[in-house]
Amino acid sequence: LLLASSVVKSVIALTLLKMLLFKKTLILWLPTILVDIISLLIRVKAFAFMVGTMTLAWKMWMEGLILRLSNYDLKT
Repeated sequence: LLLASSVVKSVIALTLLKMLLFKKTLILWLPTILVDIISLLIRVKAFAFMVGTMTLAWKMWMEGLILRLSNYDLKT
């Protein structure tokens, strides 16, 4: 899915580049380019947030597991 998305974005970028070269209308395409850049930044931040949340959940789970095992050892 990620590869397909990258291929589609590459084709769109090449098409826009060709249109800009032949028509020289950068101002008309500037909003589209800015929206693409902003959406990419939002996705990168969302991915970083997701990875950070998963890491935090993993650490909390491991600490809970360690505490549970240490309590088990103290009771025996």
